[in-house]
Formats: sequence, structure tokens, C-alpha cells
Amino acid sequence: MNTKSLDFYEPLEIDGQKYIKMTKKEDQGVYEAGVTQEAFTAKDKYDYKGIVENLERYGLCIVPSFIEPSKCDQILEELDPHFYRHDAWQGSPFPKETTVVTRAVLHSPTVLKEVVSDRLFCDMANHFLNEKNYFLTGNVIRKCSSGIQLNSGIVYKVGAGAGDQGYHREDHIHHTIHQACDSFQYGKETLLGVGVAFTDMNKANGATRVIIGSHLWGPHDSCGKFDKRMEFHVNAAKGDAVLFLGSLYHAASANHTLEDRIAGYFFMSQG
Repeated sequence: MNTKSLDFYEPLEIDGQKYIKMTKKEDQGVYEAGVTQEAFTAKDKYDYKGIVENLERYGLCIVPSFIEPSKCDQILEELDPHFYRHDAWQGSPFPKETTVVTRAVLHSPTVLKEVVSDRLFCDMANHFLNEKNYFLTGNVIRKCSSGIQLNSGIVYKVGAGAGDQGYHREDHIHHTIHQACDSFQYGKETLLGVGVAFTDMNKANGATRVIIGSHLWGPHDSCGKFDKRMEFHVNAAKGDAVLFLGSLYHAASANHTLEDRIAGYFFMSQG
């Protein structure tokens, strides 16, 4: 069996439940004193330089007016018959009040055209994920490019009363183990995502919350304490989006309103 971490920890069993004892990092430090959401929000959809810099520095970038609000309505109309949940979901991986549409591009032509095929999303995925290398084939050396491909696409309807989801890195699905670093390093990312607000998203209705700068953390740093000024609930109007790296710790939040909060999350990986 291959492993990058199992050999470092010895499971404990207490009352039939298994635990792993990890050393807590007592202080993650303040990433940037006084930072607000404005710091990691792009001027507009065409501010490529600013978007790249925000992704490198904070692990995410909010993009206003990513799609037209009317396109959000069209997407929800196409997806409405396909929301579902399994009875086994009792808080893991989603709260019981949450329903989803998986493989959303198969159910919504508008998602495919307006979100997944969006030039900004594809360009950013290429920038952070695409890799070029030389490979030997017989006596010929070929220069190859990995390209990008859609890895997943899920739309979440977070209902009233849904609780907080636990912080996680999206790229754990690829068993990506990150080592702590002081600044962003190209070549370590396996996913780049875009989250699109199909309804207004705010702290009250369960907005995605993020820990800025956590894309630079080591594999288990989230088990320690961190300065709460690094935690943000992403406030987004209908049609806004957030681009983020697969290494950024993020989670859905509790919905304290009586209305559903609906957003779609789509991730590119290497081709």
C-alpha cells in the first residue's frame, strides 16, 4: 500500500471509535493585519494580473459579475428537477438540509456554456495547472502539455437550518499532501475551482467561508489554532464568483435564514 502520512500516526481506539493523535500548531499567526474582502476582490473579470496575484497571495479571488443574474435563473430552472440527497448524509459530507446536483454540466447546457467554458476560468486553470515537459518516445524527444479537464461540478442547495461544514482542502481527493511554504510555489496544485453564487450569498445564509493564506499551510496545520482574522465568509451577489486553489481550506457555513442558498462549484484538474 502506498501512503504519504499513515506511517506517521498510530490510531487509538476508544469505545469503538478510532482517533489519531496529532501535534497541534499553537499559532498560525496573522497572515495580514487589517485585510478585508476588498483586498482579494478583482476590479473586474478582465483583471487577469490582479486575479493571479490574489490567488498566489491569498489562495482565492472574488470576481464580481462573473455571469449575468438572468443566466443564474436559467441555470436553476434547468437544474431544479435534479436536486437530490441520500438518507445516509447525516452531516457528512453535507448537512441533512442540503441537496445537490452532481455532474451539473450534464443537466444544464447553460452551466457548460457560461461557467465551465468561461474564458477566465479556463485561462486561470491553464495558468495554475497546465504543465509542460519533455518525454522520450523511441529516439524522439517530445514536448508535451498536460492541458486541463473538468474534474467535478456540483451545485448545492443549502436549506434553512443547515449547520457548518468542516474545513477541508478540495484536493484531498487526489491525496495531495502539501508542505508548508512561505510563498506560493507553482507545480504543487492539482485543482483550481470556481464557485458561482446562483443566489445572493452572505454570512447569514451559509456563505462559503475560507481561511486566507491557508494554501501555504502544511498537511495538518488546520488542526491547530489560527487567527480568526484570517477567516472570511464570502459575500457575493447573484452572478458573482470566487476562484480558489484546491489547497485552500474552505467550508460551507450554517444557513440561519428561511431561504435556500444555492451555489455551484466546479473544479479543473490536469488533463
